[in-house]
Amino acid sequence: MSASHSANASTLERGYGSLYSPPSKRTHRRSPSHRTSAFSGRIPAIFSLVIAATLLILSLEAIPIAGAWGIDTLLGKNAPTALLAEHQLRGIPPSKYDLYKPQPDPKNGTQMTFVCLSGKQRIPLSALNDDYCDCDDGSDEPGTSACPNSQFYCRNPGHVPTFIKSNRVNDGVCEPECCDGSDEWSNPGACPNRCEELAKVARADRLKTLGSRIEGAKTRAELTSKGKELKKVKERELKLLKSHIPALERQLAKLEETKKAAEAVASASQASASAAEPASTAEATPDPQAPIPLSPPQTFDDDDQDDNLPPYDPAAALSVLSSLPSPPPPPPHQESQGELPEVAAWRAKDNELNDTRNKIAELEKFLGRDYGNGLEWAAVVEDGCIDGDHGEYVYTLCAFDKTTQRSKNSGGTVTLGHWGSWVAAGQGESGGAYAGMEFTGGETCWNGPARSVKVSIMCHKENAILSVSEPAKCEYHMQLGSPIGCEPVGLDELREAGEGAVVDQEAQVKVGEVKGKEEL
Repeated sequence: MSASHSANASTLERGYGSLYSPPSKRTHRRSPSHRTSAFSGRIPAIFSLVIAATLLILSLEAIPIAGAWGIDTLLGKNAPTALLAEHQLRGIPPSKYDLYKPQPDPKNGTQMTFVCLSGKQRIPLSALNDDYCDCDDGSDEPGTSACPNSQFYCRNPGHVPTFIKSNRVNDGVCEPECCDGSDEWSNPGACPNRCEELAKVARADRLKTLGSRIEGAKTRAELTSKGKELKKVKERELKLLKSHIPALERQLAKLEETKKAAEAVASASQASASAAEPASTAEATPDPQAPIPLSPPQTFDDDDQDDNLPPYDPAAALSVLSSLPSPPPPPPHQESQGELPEVAAWRAKDNELNDTRNKIAELEKFLGRDYGNGLEWAAVVEDGCIDGDHGEYVYTLCAFDKTTQRSKNSGGTVTLGHWGSWVAAGQGESGGAYAGMEFTGGETCWNGPARSVKVSIMCHKENAILSVSEPAKCEYHMQLGSPIGCEPVGLDELREAGEGAVVDQEAQVKVGEVKGKEEL
């Protein structure tokens, strides 16, 4: 190697040393004059490097560098970061590579710089991840602990990527979130790579969850079918009952005419009977104002009581009792109440008409509810309420009606709320418009508001109240497990989980048991 070449390489390394090895840690900020001198001294080196990089890009379509730290190629999607060194990409998620692409200095086009993500500062490219906090927002140190408000990205190949706070980088502790050990990069080998091990556990958990979802989705499909059939039955029953109303009303009208006629005859008969009563009845009635005649006093000798009474004969007493005639049976209830048969017939028909109207109202109420897209909840309502035993209380949820809390000790029951409405899923949640329920207007707490309940519906093999909490006074949160909360499992999910599935002509996954595998 010639002396000039060595000098040039030495100059290049000094002017752009961050591309070759991480600089030593500094504990103070550079002054503006320091930056200025650094810029002016590195211009020839940067220019040489740009030329070399350009020639390299033209000769190769893709050059993998530092793949373990997030750089896959110099071209394609990673072209914006092609001029960054390995350590400069440390802690940056691939989704933000574009934000870290070098920018030419407006004052000197050959000088490459980094613009802080806040857009308020511009620093030399060599200051990126140099263990010194230059940007006020901390964006220049994603891979070190220099900036207290930055985050470090753990790639975790084969497992789930995550972020940790930058102050946990190189602190001598192997962070469990960084299963690849990249958080302790200053001490290679200190933290073993556990991503593959954790990925196996995660895959097994996913398969178990998918298995539960598949079973739940199967039950949900059955509930959907049952709900739709139930709706048809209720609609037929409603139509039939409504068709009976005109005939019942006509029958009731005729019976009412008959009742009125019978009541008129009975009233006339009673009037005639009252007029025919003998006048002697009134004459025989003693005058309440007349004096009562007094009889002469009679005496009775208590000492001679036994002599005056005949001897008691049990056999004779039984003989007398047995010779008495049996009492006549009581008259029918209606007759004992003085109700005419015509009145009783009218009353029975009136009750039948009212019962029919009540059934119609109940059916219309049932059919008028919003049971979800697949009418699954119609089947749940038909099966009855859902109970859950938690701690000192037994909770009951009756969909579209109310929720209650019963004390195991006192047996007292408190209404927590009456049906309010469906609660739609939040952003990033599943369940759509039917992700939860809300019950309001429950019994008022002592010196507090009326009780209320918010219900979150989760995937579960059967309907069950999984948990109940009271995050605020008299405001309850209930987790309701139900097959209705189980979303169908798609082919993509099964493939990602490493499990195949049989698909029918409609491209729907057939429900079956999903078994975990140790290796995908």
